[in-house]
Amino acid sequence: MVASRYPDDSKPLRTEMFELKLVKDEYRLNSVLIPALRAFGFCLLSFYVLLYDALIARSFSPQRFGLYLSVTAGYTLLSWLLLKRFYGKHRAVNLGVLFLILDVLIILWVIYFSGAENSLLFFILIMRVADQS
Repeated sequence: MVASRYPDDSKPLRTEMFELKLVKDEYRLNSVLIPALRAFGFCLLSFYVLLYDALIARSFSPQRFGLYLSVTAGYTLLSWLLLKRFYGKHRAVNLGVLFLILDVLIILWVIYFSGAENSLLFFILIMRVADQS
């Protein structure tokens, strides 16, 4: 008879610990890292929209930029708070994936405010395809 490598039955315990670490890592990725990158990216895009309005279009309007910034910042903050509070608690809907999909709508919002059909940011939508591969 061959002696077990895990005489004290520690293999199931190690498996449970590994699965718990995976869950914690997934939570950290979806509720901390991706929202931080989302906030950073939308800050860069907001700076681009500001420069576009002020320098290229020469039609800067504080009300228009305020509307743009409030929607973008509100979405970023709301998504971060919802992910922090509810990620992993509802198995029917993966909130991380839901907000990655909703990011496309905000990116379209950015493209609209940066010149719509004349925008130089059309390539950002192509980058979303690169995220998937």
